[in-house]
Amino acid sequence: MPSMLSQNQPNNLIEKLAALAAFLFPLLIYFYYLCPTIAAGDSGEFITSAKTLGVPHPPGYPLYTILGHVFTYLPVNSVAWRVNLTSAISCALTCLLVYLSLQRVTGRIGPALAGAWGLALSRFFWQYAEVAEVFALNNFFTALLTYFLILITQTSERMNASADAPRSSPSAHAKLFWLFSFLFGLALTNHHTIILLAPAVLWILWRSSPGFFSDTDPLRGKDHKTLGIAVILFLVGLTPYLYLPITAGHNPAINWDNAVTFENFWRLLTRADYGGFSPYASNTTISRVSQLPAFFAGLYQQFTALGIALAILGLLNFKRYKNLQIYLMLAFFFSGIFFVMYANVPINNPLLLGVLHRFYIMPAVIFSFWIGLGLENMIRWITQKKFPTIIGKITPITVTAGLLIWEFVANVEDADFRENYIAEDFAHNILQSLPQNALFFVSGDVASIGVDYLQLVEGQRPDVIALDQAKLTYEWYYSQSKARFPQARLLGQRYDGEKVRNQHLIISNLRRLPVCFMDFKEQSYQEEFLAQPRGLVYEMSLPVKGIFTDSLEARISELYSKFKMRGFDREYPRTRFEFEIKQIYAEPFFRLAYEFEEAGNFAKAEHYYKKTLEWNPYQYKVLKNMAVLYFYKMNRREEGVRLLEHYLEVNPYDTEAHSIRQVIESYRK
Repeated sequence: MPSMLSQNQPNNLIEKLAALAAFLFPLLIYFYYLCPTIAAGDSGEFITSAKTLGVPHPPGYPLYTILGHVFTYLPVNSVAWRVNLTSAISCALTCLLVYLSLQRVTGRIGPALAGAWGLALSRFFWQYAEVAEVFALNNFFTALLTYFLILITQTSERMNASADAPRSSPSAHAKLFWLFSFLFGLALTNHHTIILLAPAVLWILWRSSPGFFSDTDPLRGKDHKTLGIAVILFLVGLTPYLYLPITAGHNPAINWDNAVTFENFWRLLTRADYGGFSPYASNTTISRVSQLPAFFAGLYQQFTALGIALAILGLLNFKRYKNLQIYLMLAFFFSGIFFVMYANVPINNPLLLGVLHRFYIMPAVIFSFWIGLGLENMIRWITQKKFPTIIGKITPITVTAGLLIWEFVANVEDADFRENYIAEDFAHNILQSLPQNALFFVSGDVASIGVDYLQLVEGQRPDVIALDQAKLTYEWYYSQSKARFPQARLLGQRYDGEKVRNQHLIISNLRRLPVCFMDFKEQSYQEEFLAQPRGLVYEMSLPVKGIFTDSLEARISELYSKFKMRGFDREYPRTRFEFEIKQIYAEPFFRLAYEFEEAGNFAKAEHYYKKTLEWNPYQYKVLKNMAVLYFYKMNRREEGVRLLEHYLEVNPYDTEAHSIRQVIESYRK
């Protein structure tokens, strides 16, 4: 069996300094670019849950929540910054473990550093090192489990090499296996995707420890006791899940599924609210095979062409490290190729593609090993060809430096969170838009998570009752909201849009509280109420004859003048939640344009339609409205037709596309 034992023994002091560099170099970079507050996405929920000891979205992430809570006691910066720091440290430790693994296998410091640092500056790995997210800790466990598998394999090889030597009981091999079992269970309490390592783990354990699985071990035969202890320790590793029912019993403000009963606990653990273990629950017509080009394009984005070339060289270094290579291939296949095809996220939606990017990180950790093995292969080839010594020393340094510089330049913009206040300011501006003591039905995860953070962690606007419309469809959340906010009248068992509609929620509360919505899941309110724009929200009122557009314009202008807009001038790709947030600011101007158009003030309507496009160039429905305004109301038909033509170019599947083409053709005749 090809050996994982290193034949090179570098100086011990140099090894220690290199290991320190493998950890400190990425940590200092992550520290410098660390997000100072909540980032757009799930980050705010994890931070709020960590601070308040709550239960975030399924499967509850108990280990991350407990670890994050410990970091909230650091006496520096904001609570959000402290929890973000957990990701920076987790990812830096991941780089250290990649270094230690490669150094143990190759016996060379240079290739080990290349693999570790190549991972450190890869795009998505770096990006998620700067914000509070469970993927950073998942990276750590991926690298840690791989490191222990290498230790187990090398220990087994030493034992086989000295089969006649006296053995202690239990052996070092068994102890490592026990510790590995505990760590694997612990890793599952952070993120379920760690289970994707299982096929690779089982294969390498079978190759290095046949006695765990059959009677073919030439040393001991089948070892039931070792396996039994390993199973027990694996279960011990799962004990952080006990946090979920314990903390749920204390009714925290964030308490998904209220896991105080076994049924609720199991629902939370199995992600029943999300339809199971896939990150995307809805049906999609996207071909599973079409996921592969996006996945491999993601590898190129993360590691650049030079990183890909080194990894290919690493794959060619197969015979020398056969067992490790097969482990890496299995781990990469199941955590990457298999998973993206199984999840089959609609990658034609830029935002959902961005969500999928976080699942590219685990295979990226595995991929980084091939970068190190590739550089080791290059060094070995240079040595075999008997190039001058100076070539053998300069080449790996030059290649590694080139990789780091290329990755840094390519990825730093996406990973720079120093001035990223988009999510916090968005939540602040939402709260700024609300009247005193408002009952606020919030829509969208980013808005809901941000408002929760500002209210529960920063203590802002405690007068506002904020209820998440999506969560109100769950009985557990509806019941919690009734108990938490008795001053709000919530009818029935849950909001379903049929038996309980937004019309009913408004009727039962409007005489007592100002009622506001971020958006509407259904339109039943229109039967009795009017939704008046108020900054980023809509305030409900009884119908009035006409809307006073001038006062509406003044109110929106006043609110926008008070909004925080830190870092708003930065451009974000369409795969990022920050892009989506920036587009939402255009909505009040679109509504204002519509109201001016209805009131007959076409000049003002045109002005605010154009302003809408300034805030959101992708608000294609504005083009259609402006075209109608020009063509039918302002006698600017040529401009209107050109806008209609442009509209069909960017939105050819409009349900009225056929009628629009008829209008265009009729004018052009």
